[in-house]
Amino acid sequence: MNAPTLLWQSLVITIVFVNNGHPIVFMALLSSPPPSSQGAFWGLMVGLVVGVTRFIWENVYPRVPCGETWSAPPIIADVHYLHFGCILFAISGIVIIVVSLFTKPIDEKHVSNSSLREDKARSTFLI
Repeated sequence: MNAPTLLWQSLVITIVFVNNGHPIVFMALLSSPPPSSQGAFWGLMVGLVVGVTRFIWENVYPRVPCGETWSAPPIIADVHYLHFGCILFAISGIVIIVVSLFTKPIDEKHVSNSSLREDKARSTFLI
């Protein structure tokens, strides 16, 4: 593999593993009711820890040429990093939902006019 391809793949792997929780937090904030701040925080932290763990684990086991047996655990050898990104997205979402269910919700005054939420005064949806 040439240097620019390896650099690009390393950049994408880093983004997938480290920055994967942010889209689910944004999507959850648009929902009704929005998640609690504790739910968003812990969803990001769990996603970061799982992603960094996979990132370190993947770099501990060096890649081998095609046709040779790779000694990495199945979660690394058999699960592509983009598929793992989808799994990490789901893990972060589940943590956000579970923690938000057990913590105090955000006050309505802080989210009263956020997008995709019903405006009770006009009875229409703001976009």
